[in-house]
Amino acid sequence: MKQKCRQAIIVALSLLAVVTQPALGISIPGDTSVGTWNRGTRTYTLTTDVYETIEIDEDDLTLDGAGYTVTATLPPIGIYVPGRTGVTVQNVEVQGCETGIYVDSGSGNTVTHNTASDNLYGIDVMYSANSIVTNNTASSNGVGIWASYSSNSLIANNTALDNRGGGIYLFDSDDSTVKDNTVFDNNVGMCLHTAHNNTVTGNTSIDNNLGICFWYSSNNLIYNNNLIDNIRQTFDDNGTENVFNRPASEGGNYWSDHTGPDADIDGFVDSPYLIYDFDGDPIGQDDLPWTVQDGWRKPDVRIAQLVTEVSHLDIQQGTANSLESKLDAVRKALDDGNKDNDVAAVNALGAFINAVDAQRGGKISEEDADSLIDVAQQIIDLLTNS
Repeated sequence: MKQKCRQAIIVALSLLAVVTQPALGISIPGDTSVGTWNRGTRTYTLTTDVYETIEIDEDDLTLDGAGYTVTATLPPIGIYVPGRTGVTVQNVEVQGCETGIYVDSGSGNTVTHNTASDNLYGIDVMYSANSIVTNNTASSNGVGIWASYSSNSLIANNTALDNRGGGIYLFDSDDSTVKDNTVFDNNVGMCLHTAHNNTVTGNTSIDNNLGICFWYSSNNLIYNNNLIDNIRQTFDDNGTENVFNRPASEGGNYWSDHTGPDADIDGFVDSPYLIYDFDGDPIGQDDLPWTVQDGWRKPDVRIAQLVTEVSHLDIQQGTANSLESKLDAVRKALDDGNKDNDVAAVNALGAFINAVDAQRGGKISEEDADSLIDVAQQIIDLLTNS
């Protein structure tokens, strides 16, 4: 197992030596040989497949690929966004390039709803700030999505699969959010290398050689992720102060190799999930590992968590019974399978919140009241947004 993980890391890090060179090719919006330019909406729309580099030469415009494919081998960049601000690249398929989409030294650029396959780097964001990379699919690349020397990036709702180096990488990048991505069948699902003060949440990493790793990275928050059936789930090497769980209202992560026991039925495994460094020495832990995949998104699991939390309060039995009866009404409304009764469940949760708030600072401490109301409101949000 360790040997396979080591090989995965070697393959992934070997890609660091590749430096993408500036591109030459079709410059837009000026060159309309491969698309149309709408000056009013500042949108350049492709009208054909393209076999050379597209370079974006102005700020605040949208390149809409309209589903067409960009393939470039010399120069080896599909779409090049050099030093631009406010550019959006969308609906493009990029394949067979050294770098599919390359955002270099810009700010506030967006890469969304694209497909990158069979490139060395699928999507590469370098020396940039406030970039948004969402709803893309990156497959069969060296690295699917790569953000380096960048800050305040949002990498969300992407799918990265079958990438030989890794799915999603943050290299020397800080203050960014990696959320709600799915990474599977990669050598490395997600990796943070010399990356600090980032948040990693809501992701699913499944069937990779290595689920998620941290090299020389510190002060990152990692919670509400699913780590499922990876050969090695995680390691944290030479990192400091990485945190793998939030308070009980949100909890930690789901680890498929650590799902019980849960004697008090609060949704969390009764023992922490230990985090090791590469050599197998303990370096940290997830204190609140969830017992089921996506436990934080499942109303029935969250209701059970509330019931347990109420039972642990040091309050009069009559107050506890009143709160539990309201939660019982929520469970009954959810158990009948009629989605229309979600409204009844929401109303019962509202009554629970009001009852807790009425006892705040008296029979229920401020801290306990905040925790109960926080979880109840999260359940309401799950029901109303489902």
